[in-house]
Amino acid sequence: MKNLKNTEVKILNRIIIFVFISISLFAQTGEREFRKTYYPSGQIKTEGEYIDGKADGVLKEFYTSGRVWKEWSFVNGKEEGVSKIYFEDGLLSIEWTFHNGLKDGLARWYYENGKLWSEQNYLVGLLEGITKTYYKTGELQGEWLYQNG
Repeated sequence: MKNLKNTEVKILNRIIIFVFISISLFAQTGEREFRKTYYPSGQIKTEGEYIDGKADGVLKEFYTSGRVWKEWSFVNGKEEGVSKIYFEDGLLSIEWTFHNGLKDGLARWYYENGKLWSEQNYLVGLLEGITKTYYKTGELQGEWLYQNG
């Protein structure tokens, strides 16, 4: 009797896993497409994945040198998560956090020497809280308080 129950549990677990996988696969009904564009020189200009014509995943834009210029994170055509812009030498220039297509969270801007230039907080697309700016030496330049932008 005990072996029968173990067998039934194993079968039930397999059915549940099968149903879960089936639902997950059918939920992705959109047409996936990986796109690339190129400069006239043949060097890559952009690349990224789209679902039903909407950006979905990390989209990259490149300098004519081939180095990454921008990395944008998208979900269903809207920016989501951390997006970054780089100087041509590869150092980070700007990094933003997005939610549902709007800046939401911490944003940082950097000088070309890699030092922090500014920190800003966003809430649903509007500046919110303390924004700080710094000199190239790293010394604090100023602070500003934003409420509702």
